[in-house]
Amino acid sequence: MKAIVALFALAVAVNAGVIQDSEPVAELKDITFTLYLKKHDGNGVQMFLGDKESIKKAGFDPKLPVRVGTHAYMCDACGNAVQGLRKAFHAQGDCNYISIDWSKFAKTLPYEKAALQTKAIGTHISKFLRFLRDETKFDIKQMHLVGHCMGAQILSFASDEFPGEKVGRITGNDPAGPIFHNIPNNLRLDPSDAIFVDVLHTDTVFMGIRQPIGTVDFYVNGGKQQPGCKKDDFACNHDMSHRFFTYTVKNKKDYTAVQCKDLKEAEEGKCSGDKAPMGIGATTAKPGIYYAKIEKAPEA
Repeated sequence: MKAIVALFALAVAVNAGVIQDSEPVAELKDITFTLYLKKHDGNGVQMFLGDKESIKKAGFDPKLPVRVGTHAYMCDACGNAVQGLRKAFHAQGDCNYISIDWSKFAKTLPYEKAALQTKAIGTHISKFLRFLRDETKFDIKQMHLVGHCMGAQILSFASDEFPGEKVGRITGNDPAGPIFHNIPNNLRLDPSDAIFVDVLHTDTVFMGIRQPIGTVDFYVNGGKQQPGCKKDDFACNHDMSHRFFTYTVKNKKDYTAVQCKDLKEAEEGKCSGDKAPMGIGATTAKPGIYYAKIEKAPEA
């Protein structure tokens, strides 16, 4: 709890404009891009920005769907938020699954310093995706990127190197809140970052962002206490977002959400609008704010 309070104190002290101008304090070359195809059986092959041969060696197939996963602050691409999602996607068929690991930033920097690097990291990721598209001619409108916590905020810059174009979809699993609350849209995830942006809010109290920032925003159990988590276990609530989303991919079964008039209704669970799917099938939902009641935690 003390660490969380300290994190918030630091967040308040940071000027949003610094995110825009911060120079990388770790090496951008340390960000890794690993391709997993179903035939790799969990053994990915690394690809490198500017290295055409690495793309060929990895076996990227432009005819297959492109799925991208990245991790949270203090995590890496070996965790369940990235690898569990990979397994879920491959259980449904082959795809180019790219894991992005920025742990040299996420695990070595204080939270506020890592947050200040999101634009630099995200722009580097966009440069890699542009290089990959130029080499393989895959359709970026068919690309789906999924990020957890600060990883979701980083993916907001994924379209930066595609002037006049946008990636198809970004899913933000409880995007990071501290420092990212109420800052300009161009410095965090927002509806303009992809053709479709869906956001799952599971911890709006401490770690996640409270305000709606997507094409559709789902407030699971009001964005607060989640099933399977002890009272005030904010980290558990935060992590439940990627578990909920991965469950829908793995089981091809979405959760049901109800559209709300506003954020207050969503947080109180007093919504009575149209029903919509929350999860992998969320693209059919009308733009807006939704409430989803979930009583059981998915399998870890």
